[in-house]
Amino acid sequence: MKSTHTLITALFVASLIFIESCKSDEATPITYTLIVGNRTSGKFYSVNETTGATKEIFTPTYNGATLTEVRAVVYHPKKNLFYFAQNTEGLTTGNALGNLYSMNPTTKLSTLINDNSTSKLIYAIGNWSIAKDDSLIGLGLLRTGLGSSIVKFGTDGKQNLKPVTSNFCCGLGMLYDSKTNKFILSNDGGYKNKIYLKDLDAATGVLTNEKIITTFTGFPEDFSVSSSLSLKAMAQNGTNAPIYGLIFNGISTSKKTYLVKVDLTALTATYISTIGADNNNQYNNLTYAPSTSF
Repeated sequence: MKSTHTLITALFVASLIFIESCKSDEATPITYTLIVGNRTSGKFYSVNETTGATKEIFTPTYNGATLTEVRAVVYHPKKNLFYFAQNTEGLTTGNALGNLYSMNPTTKLSTLINDNSTSKLIYAIGNWSIAKDDSLIGLGLLRTGLGSSIVKFGTDGKQNLKPVTSNFCCGLGMLYDSKTNKFILSNDGGYKNKIYLKDLDAATGVLTNEKIITTFTGFPEDFSVSSSLSLKAMAQNGTNAPIYGLIFNGISTSKKTYLVKVDLTALTATYISTIGADNNNQYNNLTYAPSTSF
């Protein structure tokens, strides 16, 4: 009986060790950080969602120089790469851009994957995300006169979907659900003290469910009711997570960029911070990326 008891005790201890070993092998939960990029300096920052405080985290380079004018940005988990799309034209140079790049998060070196000045498919990608088939999907302004369209590119930069046109401009503020293949898009501004949003079916281009944000809470005094507002970007870390956005004030003298919290149920935008002080220091992109990716 003594030897049996000893055997049972040994097995119990071994089981505990096995359980603890299994626990230690469990994958560490991935944490995500809200990040934003300065259009003219090219620097990227992490963003405190509560205070709006920023901390510099990386600066992408291309051919030995800082890559600037980044409009759309997304992190691709399977490729472990960032993907960038440039603005239609530079704030300071005025040169037509719209090129597409990938960036190695370790070296911060960017690779040109689509020279838009040669392909001339688009003026620029307004924003993009990762589709279910791992492609890059977003809203692009076509050069063919078809207006804003759903465009899709492989991770090699090659177009892999005939553009799906839609009567909407321009989807700078964008959320995308790869499970349903549907977008939530904002207008391109020009409306006084209003921001329009609609749902967009990526398969058909059909727009539904218009929402209008008219309540702006906690903004500083220079945020005028006559402001021409554009929601430059939106980001959400999961379906039910809070939504954050960048509002650009196109009428104010300084043309500031505000970080806000967006409530699509109450139709409100709540001020967090003034993240861009003037026209030449715009912040046009906002996304979540794993905290280990920079």
